[in-house]
Amino acid sequence: GRLAGGIAHDFNNLLTAIGSHADILVTASDAEVREIGQELQAVRGRGAGLTRQLLAFARREVLQSRPMDVGRVVANSAMLLRRLLGERIELLLDLGPCPVVADPGHVEQVVLNLAANARDAMPRGGTLRVTCREVADDAVELVVADNGHGIDPAQRKLVFEPFFTTKQPGEGSGLGLSTVHGIVAQYGGTIDLESEVGRGTTFTIRWPRGPTSPPTIPAPAPARVPTAGAKVLLVEDDPEARRGVQRLLRQAGYEVVDAASPAH
Repeated sequence: GRLAGGIAHDFNNLLTAIGSHADILVTASDAEVREIGQELQAVRGRGAGLTRQLLAFARREVLQSRPMDVGRVVANSAMLLRRLLGERIELLLDLGPCPVVADPGHVEQVVLNLAANARDAMPRGGTLRVTCREVADDAVELVVADNGHGIDPAQRKLVFEPFFTTKQPGEGSGLGLSTVHGIVAQYGGTIDLESEVGRGTTFTIRWPRGPTSPPTIPAPAPARVPTAGAKVLLVEDDPEARRGVQRLLRQAGYEVVDAASPAH
């Protein structure tokens, strides 16, 4: 976890530097330069997704937890799930109310990662069934089941290990199920695996039940943003990230004083 968190931190600094310069390029007058900037922004987005996976595994991601319904998140992701699974795999949804307190993006990531795993286990087609329901006064259950080739008993205890994969080189990072395990644990949940070779795999996730209706939270007052020409103090220990943000701020019309640390 510490290793993954450290890698994610350093990688995020690189993404900040890349993204800051990409944001400058997309405002250029030259069309080709703008296109390059847009491509770099897309790369930054993919990199940010990898960072979120690493942080979820390390349990160090900044959470945006709120009362939500797991069933509704799955239903809203149905089109994306069907596209991910392809035409040979039938998606069956049985979604009841499943109130939890979590980050909706995390829940969606759990479902998509499990669906991607199921797809790879059914190369000739099959069925993926996703069920969500309340199972007790204090728990909800999300079940993702496929009828694919199953998992060998010797490999079952390794599937949640980071970087463990049964796929060919280049076909998987080995972070999918370890990321799922990290996200589930972040919210005080458990995940169980049942599988039989030739008969499919079932993942059962249990989370603490949340409130059935979200509390009313007053909208915060809009923050006052300094106008162009104001002086901004930028403190960042990574030199590449600092230079990128500094250029972005100066382009926006701010006077920038930068430092590598508060001591400087």
